[in-house]
Amino acid sequence: MKFVDNQETLKLIAGIPMNIFSLIDEESIFPKGTDQSMLDKLHSTHSNAPMYLKPKSELQKSFGVNHFAGAAFYNTKG
Repeated sequence: MKFVDNQETLKLIAGIPMNIFSLIDEESIFPKGTDQSMLDKLHSTHSNAPMYLKPKSELQKSFGVNHFAGAAFYNTKG
């Protein structure tokens, strides 16, 4: 049985300081936080992470995570 090591994805989502969950949580309680400011923070913090994916166009308000089964993009609107 082949085992896929998901450690990098887990660290990105919830394991490292300033992980995706902590940035979303921080931005949701910040009084002037917006969808765009959260997305900007995610991109600036994780753009060099191998499992983090930016959309091809800045018009797409989303970010992606490369999971064991492939890439999944998450819309940040609303």
